Amino acid sequence: MTEPCTLGYHKIRGLGAPCRMLLCFSGEPFYNKAYAGDLKEEWFAKDKPALVARNSYINLPYVIDGDTVVTQSNSVLLYLGRKLAIDKDADFFANHQAGCATLFLSPASSPHSRLTCRRLTSAWTCATT
Repeated sequence: MTEPCTLGYHKIRGLGAPCRMLLCFSGEPFYNKAYAGDLKEEWFAKDKPALVARNSYINLPYVIDGDTVVTQSNSVLLYLGRKLAIDKDADFFANHQAGCATLFLSPASSPHSRLTCRRLTSAWTCATT
C-alpha cells in the first residue's frame, strides 16, 4: 500500500480548500499539514528549506506524493485532477478555460453536494453524506 499524499497549507480554507475537496471527493486519504501560529518555525525555518531541494518554486499550498512535489494552487489542482482521474483527457482544456474553481461547484441535488471529512489516525478520509 502506498503512503497517502501530504497537502500543506495555512490552517484556513483559502486556496487549500479546493485541493482538500478534490481529495475528499475522490475518497483519497491524505495528510493535512496545516500551518498556523507556528508558521515562522515550522514552514519558513523547517519545511520550506527542506522542500526547496525537491521543488525550487515551493510555496503554499503544496502536495507531496511520493517523489513528486507540486506547488501553487492551480498546479496542485491540475496534478490532483489527473492523479485522481477526476479530470479526463478529453475535457482537460475545456475544464481549465473556465477556471479551476468551477470544478468544485455542485448543485444541491448532487449526491456529492455534502462532503464529510473525518480524521482516521494521522490521515484524513472523506465520505459523502
